[in-house]
Amino acid sequence: MIFDGLGDRPVTELGHKTPLEAANKPTLDWFAQNGFNTQTAPMGKAYNYAYHPETRYNLYRIVLKRTELAIRKNLAEAGVTMPGWDLEDFLSYYRPLTEYRKGNAASAPPEYDLWAIVWRTPAFMFDISGVQSNALLYEVAKFWDPLQFQILMNTKTASARGLRSGDLIWVESPYGKTQGRVRLTEMIHPDAVGFPGGLKRLSRGLNPIAREGVSFNRLVSITEGTFEPITGALDTAPKVKVYKA
Repeated sequence: MIFDGLGDRPVTELGHKTPLEAANKPTLDWFAQNGFNTQTAPMGKAYNYAYHPETRYNLYRIVLKRTELAIRKNLAEAGVTMPGWDLEDFLSYYRPLTEYRKGNAASAPPEYDLWAIVWRTPAFMFDISGVQSNALLYEVAKFWDPLQFQILMNTKTASARGLRSGDLIWVESPYGKTQGRVRLTEMIHPDAVGFPGGLKRLSRGLNPIAREGVSFNRLVSITEGTFEPITGALDTAPKVKVYKA
């Protein structure tokens, strides 16, 4: 039942159209029986170029090249360097054409033989408003998602290391390490270690329940020379090693 917001009478009794009825031909009764309505567009109109056939896509980002030249000139005139960076490596991020970069993992020692990956789960999709402190979301995640607050490893990979579900383990990268309970599963690639993200918040202003889970952030680097300098994006797929705590 949808109400008008000004009283306790349904909008249908007032003769008003609901948002669903205004946007779609089916009525509320139709939605009650079918759940949702679908509209299929021709394949030719499923992509933006169908509506903007003359759109130009910049493959050569001239603004990056101009920025590189300006930075090089300003640094030389000021007689300074970029702290923590090799200058040519720093300026290479301003190349106008897209190129592949190996990232920090290329320099990780061989003992770091797994990849740490992170994702968001429905209960803690955003950090805005401190959702990790939301007791209702916490209860839903705790009850419905048994994988939420654990470190996930492939069954075969973990067994080869003598690990069982529930073991306390260390996951260590070249930049730091984090501890948590491991959960064996077939839903993780054998070369990866999985972390539900956005957990283990340590701020004193948050509900203590926000401290539960495993901290993925301790595995990544914020040191100069290891992140993408244009946007400040971190390398969020570090190489790691795993061992029992």
